[in-house]
Formats: sequence, structure tokens, C-alpha cells
Amino acid sequence: MYRLNGAGLSLKSSLSLILGLCLLVLSQLSWADSLQTVPLRLTSDSITKIDLIDWVYINKTNDISLFSKLLEQPEHTWKKLPANQPHKMGLSNYWLTFSIYNPDDYLTRIIALDNPLLDSIVIYHLINGELVDAQKMGDSLPFTHRPLQSNIFLYPIDLQPGDTHRFYIKIDSLGSVNTPMVLWSPNDLTQITETKNLYIGLQIGLLIAISLFSLFIAFASLSFSYSYYSGYVLGLTLLTASIHGVSFRYLWPNWP
Repeated sequence: MYRLNGAGLSLKSSLSLILGLCLLVLSQLSWADSLQTVPLRLTSDSITKIDLIDWVYINKTNDISLFSKLLEQPEHTWKKLPANQPHKMGLSNYWLTFSIYNPDDYLTRIIALDNPLLDSIVIYHLINGELVDAQKMGDSLPFTHRPLQSNIFLYPIDLQPGDTHRFYIKIDSLGSVNTPMVLWSPNDLTQITETKNLYIGLQIGLLIAISLFSLFIAFASLSFSYSYYSGYVLGLTLLTASIHGVSFRYLWPNWP
């Protein structure tokens, strides 16, 4: 009888210990998600293309529109941005943040946000806790408002030794809020941009050629089916140019 009671108490103790360990692990994981943002340590030996997803944090609230109010939020309102985050549509007051620390080198880098369809982006740039710039971009503003003339959104930064740069990014958009952010060296970004623009130009040029050829066949044969096909390909060309930011840059750069 005493052995059975002792075994029961031992089993209860084991279960309590396992339950306590599980709760401790869960609390540590939750605490890690809301931990103060860890800066990216950047040196001259770092690779020239860095995907920033591992250093980006997202604010869990969506009702803060003012930057001053955002700074008043406690650290637990931030959590690490999931690497496999699903694409979201139509969000406002969508805040992201990340930090870059440069210990001992003079460096120039460019932050690239490769989604040309975002309506409004505001980048708040702090150096050692002091706000030095607030840059607004987006396809709801004229193309000339961008600090660097590019189909995607680029923000150049100069890093001095010992400085910590922190960025807060506010996004408002009716479309996709996909935010692929990469830190580039200027030389590597120029090379990849030239290659990408060549590919996009060939794709758009081929579609335009097919559309014009179909339109010529439609006039020559008086066939409505070719004219419809020509209109379809022309619409597809415009859609492709819009997705890559080409139409906004060259067709309607001052709209709206």
C-alpha cells in the first residue's frame, strides 16, 4: 500500500516537473519573440548582399499612425518577423524595425525594398538614438520623390565607425504588403539591377512585338480574333510593366 502511494506521488512529481519545464520553455520562446531587437553587425568583411529578414521585427499593434507614439510602445509589442510570413493585402500602420551596428569601418550601403507596388513607405532613420532623416516614398507619390531613381525602393546609408543605425519603416498599402528587404553594396546592386532590367526589357519588348504583329495580321486579314488577341497581349504587357515598376517610372511618373 505504501509502495503504491509512493509510486503515485513520484508520478505526480514527475508530471509536475515536466509541466513546469514545458511552461518555462514556452515562456522563453515568447520572451525571445518580443526581445529587444538585435542589430546586424556589419564590417568591411561582411558579404555584400544581406537578406535582412533575420533582423527585422514587426510591431504587433496596427493602430499607431504617429512615429512619436510608436516610440512610447514597450519592447514586448515587437516580435520577430516570420521568415515564411504569408503575403498580406490592404494594411495600414504596418511598422517594421531593424538595426545595423558598424564597429570600426567606413561603409556605404543601400537598403532595397523590392516591392514596387507599395502605396506609401516612410523610413525613419535614427543614428545612436537620434532621428536624422524621415524619407517618404511609394507609388502614391511622384517618382522624383525617391532618393535614388529606381523601379524599386532604395534608401542609401553611410555608416561611420561605432555608430548604431536603427530604422523604423511604416507601410500603408491597398495591395500586397510583401516586404523583401536586402542590404546591398552599391557595386553589387548596380550589377544585379542592370541584369534584371535587361531581362525585364526583353520580356516587355517581346510582348509588344507579339501584340503589334497580331494587330498587323488583324488589319491585313480583317479578323476580329487577331485584334482581340492583340489587345489581350497589350494588356498583359502593361500588367507586366506595372508589376516591375516600369509603367510608373516611364508612363505616369507624376501620377497621382
